[in-house]
Amino acid sequence: MRPQKDTDFFIDLPGVGSFRYGRRTFGDRAKIRADFLRITKDLGETDPELDAYAAIMAAHKNLCVEAPAGWEDIEALELDSERDAQIFALFDLIREKEETFQAGAKAGS
Repeated sequence: MRPQKDTDFFIDLPGVGSFRYGRRTFGDRAKIRADFLRITKDLGETDPELDAYAAIMAAHKNLCVEAPAGWEDIEALELDSERDAQIFALFDLIREKEETFQAGAKAGS
């Protein structure tokens, strides 16, 4: 988990709880990409499902500050159809929140 900052944002995932994430930095981009490549490196061709899982795991690992009990390391979560849907919903919520930061930056320019 990364250290807290005043710029952190919160995501409430129904049925799971509240997550705290750090805003993406320039260095985070490299770390997330490196983890993504670590996960997908042995795959000779593009696999959209694996790419999605790798993107979720890499972003969570590098941006998460606080998570509900059991969700600190999503790579270790035992899966069922409900949890799988929750993981993808969490990633969608993170992306939506990050898009608001980008939109706000463009509006302020």
